[in-house]
Amino acid sequence: QYTEQLNDGTKLNTSETFNQTKTYGNLEISNVQFTSRNGMSVLLADVKNTGTTKHEKEVVKITILGDNGETITEIKPVIGEIEPGQTIKLNAGITADVANAKDYRIEAAN
Repeated sequence: QYTEQLNDGTKLNTSETFNQTKTYGNLEISNVQFTSRNGMSVLLADVKNTGTTKHEKEVVKITILGDNGETITEIKPVIGEIEPGQTIKLNAGITADVANAKDYRIEAAN
């Protein structure tokens, strides 16, 4: 429902909700691309520090959500140091085909 199959067999998430720009503290997460292929899912995104202080390296929890807001899976990638105004790439892999998701939530990992 939320994926489109590309010529090489990759499933690309097309959910408008999933692909919207989100904020986490002073970080702006945009240009999200969530794909799966051969039983592996990968979440790629740009992470920009919109604040005035350096964002220190941090483990975050990204919860992948289904149709009714239910949790499909959780991943805990590391966001590296980001200087004010700087943009870095987030690359988080999951060993499951979970690209057919409606949305995600990002929060501090505890």
